[in-house]
Amino acid sequence: MWKPVAVSHRFSLCKRFSHLFDAKEGTMNPGNNTMKQTPTKTTFPAFWKKHVNPWIIFTLGALFLYNGLAFMIIAGVGMSPFDAFTKTFSEIAQIQYGTAGMIIGGTFFLVNLIWLNKKFPPRELAQVVIFIGGGFVMNFLTGTLYQGVAFDSFWINLVLFTLMTPVVAFGVLLIFEANLMTTPLESLCSTIAPRVHLTLGTVRWIADGIFLVTTLILILIFGLEWSLSYGTVIALALFGPLLDILKKPAAGFVRLLHLK
Repeated sequence: MWKPVAVSHRFSLCKRFSHLFDAKEGTMNPGNNTMKQTPTKTTFPAFWKKHVNPWIIFTLGALFLYNGLAFMIIAGVGMSPFDAFTKTFSEIAQIQYGTAGMIIGGTFFLVNLIWLNKKFPPRELAQVVIFIGGGFVMNFLTGTLYQGVAFDSFWINLVLFTLMTPVVAFGVLLIFEANLMTTPLESLCSTIAPRVHLTLGTVRWIADGIFLVTTLILILIFGLEWSLSYGTVIALALFGPLLDILKKPAAGFVRLLHLK
């Protein structure tokens, strides 16, 4: 005699083994070794989006970052605490500004690498491109491309410096958006931030305070040219917070250009 329970049992068996079959094509899933799944071909648009777009984003970020830094130096109304520290170090070591940036950036890179050890993201090894390549770029921009560029008005220079501060912050955030590598200092700050329960911008602001005090001490000890001025105060007040404020706009800019 036919029993409904048997049908129910059959349905339960079907449900139990249904995961072995592809619902759309009726082929066996990879979990079943008796049949091979046809590999999916990577389309050109998908390849471009995955491997080319990140480099476009990174290049845009580098253009914002290094040109912004160059014009902040041209403005001559003081430098950001980090740049003032770099310039002071370059004068003590009697080397070019860009070369000093390579050494300092390399130091931050090594500290982060040793700190994270095996947890250090392999992609961040490409930071070498930033602190070495970036040094050469800065030497070229300040020593060749923009050599002789100057503005006589103090107020124009002050406005220029102020405008370049968010430009530099935006460039840093675009480099983060590229997800290829990050700048050494910001990468170290992003490592510290979750461990002290602070935002990236706050940790970067604290770092600027440390650079400011260190630069002041070095200037007084070695009797160097005064590189701290109005611009230093502007950068100290704005740069760290701007990293938090411009985070969403930077991501929106990338989406607007259909790069993500």
